[in-house]
Amino acid sequence: MRLNSFFKKYWVGLVFIAIFSTASYLNLLYLINYQKNDGKHIQISSRQAILSQSIALVTIRYYVDGEDKTKGLKLINEFEKNHKYLVSLDLSQELKDEYFGESNFNKKVKEYIKQAKFFFKNWDDDSYLYIVNNSD
Repeated sequence: MRLNSFFKKYWVGLVFIAIFSTASYLNLLYLINYQKNDGKHIQISSRQAILSQSIALVTIRYYVDGEDKTKGLKLINEFEKNHKYLVSLDLSQELKDEYFGESNFNKKVKEYIKQAKFFFKNWDDDSYLYIVNNSD
């Protein structure tokens, strides 16, 4: 009789361990998938800084040497696509305030894109200066 009681306790303990192990595994899978998206968003955000500087560099080369403008237009399109993706995300209140609040970073980025497109289509000195001075 005592042996049977021991096996029941042992069985109950194993069931609890199995439940907690499964719950931990599922929680870990959820967190990994959640962080994959964070990594993607960070990568795109970092790429934006590189793109804005690349746009400025190509703008200078186009302005000074008359280099082919297709590379600049391609960079601008990627920059704009990434920006639209980033602002379409479910942002925290802090990021919403930064992008759409008093500093209105969203408006500044849109103006940068507008000026860059205008420069490559119309070769405008004011647009050139705007791009070079606001590429950071």
